[in-house]
Amino acid sequence: SKLRYLEACLIGIFGNFKYVFTREIAIAFCACLVGKKVILEVHRDPIGFLPKMLMMQLKKFSNFKLVAISNALSTYMIRTFEFPIERVFTAHDGVFLEDYQDSRLRQKECLREELQIPDHDKLIVHTGSLYKGGAELFGYTVKPKSFGRLLFIHIGGSVIECNDWANFYKAKNIHNVIFRPHTSFEMIKKYQSCADALFYMSVPESPIHWCTSPLKVFEYMASQVPIIASIAGSVGEVLNEDNCFPFELENKLSISVAVEDLFSDEKHAQLISHNAYNEVTKKYLWKTRVENILKFSAVKI
Repeated sequence: SKLRYLEACLIGIFGNFKYVFTREIAIAFCACLVGKKVILEVHRDPIGFLPKMLMMQLKKFSNFKLVAISNALSTYMIRTFEFPIERVFTAHDGVFLEDYQDSRLRQKECLREELQIPDHDKLIVHTGSLYKGGAELFGYTVKPKSFGRLLFIHIGGSVIECNDWANFYKAKNIHNVIFRPHTSFEMIKKYQSCADALFYMSVPESPIHWCTSPLKVFEYMASQVPIIASIAGSVGEVLNEDNCFPFELENKLSISVAVEDLFSDEKHAQLISHNAYNEVTKKYLWKTRVENILKFSAVKI
């Protein structure tokens, strides 16, 4: 609300502390004016005249530093607003590894029974919103026939959105793509953990395609389930051929190829998922992220 925003501004200006960490440009600017040391975290490029104007002013403060959630965004901020490189830091989003401990200890069969998932030989799961588009890609994952019955389940979006997409696939006579609406994070973890593969896409239609750092990617990596992914845009800073099975958005058939590659060699799939898990434990835990930002900000841990 506007009152809470005003309250946050007043705290940032008059609060009895040296450092301010915020995602609000206006709060960062006000705190800089009164001499506090400020770290602004940005998740995309500034939109609108006032935010851009304030960003141009912020670079003039020696007590100001910037944290961006991708290298692409850091580069953009340095080039566009001429921030000194030493005052800009990249910190991708992360995950709490402990969130996935309980799910990993349970058998996939038990989780699938709890979630009332139809019996199929291989299960591919996608979790997230539908509003960014790309759901028409799901059908390409179930086209390979050499691994028996493939099932694709999407979790997320409204009931109306899920029904619309279910009808879309029904009209195409594709019956092994299932849509289930948004649910709790606890349930999402169960869906992710009981899958044989996890599907990720980042479509150019999304305005943050080029600079995003999706939480879902790090959740996928923590689940120890092999990932099939589009690595276009800033997601390619995290996912690559060593930790996922990539496909090209421009070539829809490459999705089927990625599925074939994943299921044709179980040992290789296990290696890929292990690489992803190993990377997320070393680079993308929330604790690690906080420590790195504090070091960059010259705050004693």
